[in-house]
Amino acid sequence: MGRDTAWFDACLSVHDQPAWPANRKDRRKTREQVWWEHYGRLAAYVRERGGIPAQNESREARVLYRWVENQRRNHDAGTLTPDRVEALNVLGE
Repeated sequence: MGRDTAWFDACLSVHDQPAWPANRKDRRKTREQVWWEHYGRLAAYVRERGGIPAQNESREARVLYRWVENQRRNHDAGTLTPDRVEALNVLGE
């Protein structure tokens, strides 16, 4: 039928490659690490500016604002761990 086999050859070539380097998973950050990194950025923001970021400020402030809103939703849903609740409460004092 005269089909071009280049596409199939490319698929086989990609298929024959290893999925990920063996240590790639070890280098990824856990959700816990990411959460505390965001918390650290929020804590620095609160120290520098004296309060929680507003939605209409800088790009970084908007990112932090959305993160705080997400934490509030998690708290309302009862899915925020006690240590995280305590850490966020410390920033609000």
